[in-house]
Amino acid sequence: MPGEATLETGLATFHPPSFAVTPDARLLIATGIDAARMWNGVSAAPYLAGIPAPAAAPTVGVSGAGGGATAGVYKMYFRYIDEDSFPGNLSPIASVTAVANNQFDWSALTDSTNARVTKKELYRSLVGATKVVYLVTTLDDATTVYTDTLTDTTLSANAKLPILNPDESAFANQFTVPPDDMSVVTLFQDRAFWAVPVVYDEGTVTATTGLT
Repeated sequence: MPGEATLETGLATFHPPSFAVTPDARLLIATGIDAARMWNGVSAAPYLAGIPAPAAAPTVGVSGAGGGATAGVYKMYFRYIDEDSFPGNLSPIASVTAVANNQFDWSALTDSTNARVTKKELYRSLVGATKVVYLVTTLDDATTVYTDTLTDTTLSANAKLPILNPDESAFANQFTVPPDDMSVVTLFQDRAFWAVPVVYDEGTVTATTGLT
């Protein structure tokens, strides 16, 4: 029809896709066979929905006497941010014990394999805290090391990120990559819900003796 445009090709065709529009006007696409897609209305084609979280915790050492640490235990994370400023989940946690006036030496801030990721955000707790972390800095995705000399007072004025909601449900880690085996997506109260597994009944499978 006139005015139609092709957004995506090569997706499974034996099951109709499901669509949902997010509050910020992103289009979600589910087939139950292919990885979930998202389209922001600007890019030339849809892209994989969600950003895989870092697989490993950052490496964080303490050193010197020119930093802002208070003696005690800190919790550290980092996460990826895509070109639309959409975040992924936090990395695994790093637990670091500092003495007074240490600085924090971040390393092993691994790059994302997602081509849309452009930034990394570093987060740490205040001394002895576990339920809220604060933004230390934002780095380009290619940057893998950082020196953090912030005091807890300075850090606490930065953007904060609760780990959990008041009901103990995930807050910081609510950005899980959608499942690829659910064929229906719908939105409710700013959350996407994926359901209805597809019964795959096309094609053949071949087994080789001895393979696991």
